[in-house]
Amino acid sequence: MKQNILAAIQSAAQSGPGDPCPAELPSGGAQKPGDFNQDSRVDISDPIALLSHLFGGGTNPLPCEATGLDSEGNRALLNVNADQAVDISDAVYLLDDLFMGGPPPPMGRACTRLPGCSERCSG
Repeated sequence: MKQNILAAIQSAAQSGPGDPCPAELPSGGAQKPGDFNQDSRVDISDPIALLSHLFGGGTNPLPCEATGLDSEGNRALLNVNADQAVDISDAVYLLDDLFMGGPPPPMGRACTRLPGCSERCSG
């Protein structure tokens, strides 16, 4: 066991430390995946807002670029099931996560920088 620990220490010393501060942060504002209504939290109001946008004539303002659900930021934020489309299945996936113990969005629940989106994360 001592040999394994010593070998690990020597290997880490040879490879050097990683870069804790990347040269560039990803572009875009920080958002929580699925936060359609931009209140910095994901709750029942978000899948309802998405469904209202999809089936109520698209009158809810989009959270990121105003160019539609196919824009990079809106798609990244609202495609919570990661199937490459923003549709009813994303609202169902989010409801399953919130109320049935389903899996979280593949992008996770933490704030993520997304292109074309404003800064809306508070933690």
